[in-house]
Order: sequence, then C-alpha cells, then structure tokens
Amino acid sequence: MFYLAEHLASHGYIVAAIDHTDSTNAEVDMKSNPFGGFFSTLLNRSRDQQFTLNYLTTKSHFASTTIDKNKAGLIGYSMGGYGAVNTVGGCYNFTEATSSAITGIKDPEQVKKIMALLNSCAGGQYQNVKVDSKWQAVVAMAPWGGQHNLFNKQALAKVTTPILYVSGDLDDVSGYDGITSLYEKTGSN
Repeated sequence: MFYLAEHLASHGYIVAAIDHTDSTNAEVDMKSNPFGGFFSTLLNRSRDQQFTLNYLTTKSHFASTTIDKNKAGLIGYSMGGYGAVNTVGGCYNFTEATSSAITGIKDPEQVKKIMALLNSCAGGQYQNVKVDSKWQAVVAMAPWGGQHNLFNKQALAKVTTPILYVSGDLDDVSGYDGITSLYEKTGSN
C-alpha cells in the first residue's frame, strides 16, 4: 500500500508504514509451514499499531516537531484492518474452536493458553481496556476476521472511533459477508 502512503504524505500527512515481524511474504512458507508466522500476526498486529503511535507521539525523532501528538488515523488492509478494528476497541473473541483451527494447534491445554493470549483489545490490553483517544479515524480495507466471528459483538457495539469499512463482493479471503457483519455491529450501541 505504498502508493496510498505516498499519496497521503504528498498532502502533508505524517505516514508510518509498519514492517510487521514474522508476516511478510519472505518469512511465511505456505507450502511447508502454512501456520508459520500467523500466530505472531494474530497476536501482534494491533500491538504494533499502538506501539507505533506511542513512539511517534511520545519520543523525540525526525518528525516530532511537526507531528500532531493528539490526532492520528489508522489505515489497515486485510490483517492490518483486523488489527485496526481491535486497536480502536473491537476486542477479539477467539473460541477454542477458532483458536485451534486458525493456529493449527490441537492440544486442548495449549489451545486454552493461545486463546487467552489472543483475546486482547486495543493494542494488547486484557483488563480495564482503554482505547487511545488519539485515534480519530480508521479505514479498514477488507479487514480479516469478521468471516470467523473473531470480534466480540458487545465490544464492537461500543466502538466510538469512526471506521470506514471497504469491501468487495468478490473478496475470497475476508469475505463480503464477514466485513458487512463487522460494519453492522460496529458502534451500534
């Protein structure tokens, strides 16, 4: 999505593009290790987004004198959209069945531990969740996860950050119906 980042930057926005560990095409071998790196993606996408915002708004760096430390937007495509929905309060709701199916782990005790790790919210929070008020808007393009009901319905209903969901009816990964479901549940409280 470098073209979108470049376009936004050309209009004066400070843009940060995250190179997520363990989930680039160079790191994932779908043939011999189809689940390799995926757990890291599931666990860390929202954490990476919040970490980046925290760094840009609290540390001294090349853009720290020009950045608006109180307002940020978040754009995510597919797994980035999955993370973005969580980052603004759409808490994950992994079940034992989805945890096992999506990670490939079959041992029931390990599945329970994985499920406990995955069911976080707003950048990795587990209790007394507070969404960072700097997030002013989200664009979630083909966000993954809705097709598996991986988001807590009550948490989605409480999301107050505006989210623009972008979907296509021929999406064979995130699925139009899954994204429509996220849209219908978000902010409906």
